[in-house]
Amino acid sequence: MIPDNTIRRLSLYLRVLEKLKAKGTEVISSKQLEEEFGLKATQFRKDLTYFGEFGVRGVGYEVEDLLKKLKKILGMNEEKTAVLIGTGHIGTALLNFNQQNQNCKVRIEAALDNSQDKIGSKVGAIEVKPIGNIPEVVAQIKPAIGIVAVSPDAAQKVVDLLIEYDVKILLNFAPVNLEVPYDVYLQNVDLTLELQNLLYYSENLAK
Repeated sequence: MIPDNTIRRLSLYLRVLEKLKAKGTEVISSKQLEEEFGLKATQFRKDLTYFGEFGVRGVGYEVEDLLKKLKKILGMNEEKTAVLIGTGHIGTALLNFNQQNQNCKVRIEAALDNSQDKIGSKVGAIEVKPIGNIPEVVAQIKPAIGIVAVSPDAAQKVVDLLIEYDVKILLNFAPVNLEVPYDVYLQNVDLTLELQNLLYYSENLAK
């Protein structure tokens, strides 16, 4: 099993390689990556070993070749469709960001909510539909990813419904522990916990 942190670092490596390509850099060594971008050379090499052999010893890595391989590993050669459940502050911000970011390979194509004030309204080009329409929406757009941005008390029910209709890659913003089957990947983003972590460093970093 490849660690989640390794996958996250691949996205960081990809961003750095994009910058190098834009500068016209053709070959880069892990040592140069550490010196120029602060990426740990040993960690970089270790992460790549999960996916095969890369680069030439004593020479380094061809930037464009490694860029192509990382994009393939991360599934970025084709766009993936997502459905968003919940169009409160977080959901609306995500939807606006997604519509404005043309480089993102995850495209939110539908948004649903249970608030009568939101149903029928538009966020950018997308009209908000009732949560009860999940079966029809999933059948229509066939999302690879479900994004959950609802209240904690509604999150488990929404997740269960998405799983029932075969959406098995989930991103959850509700601050609650959710139960999912073994064959479902659930990634949690708890903004409250992230802010609380910052409080610790604000108290201790200068000591």
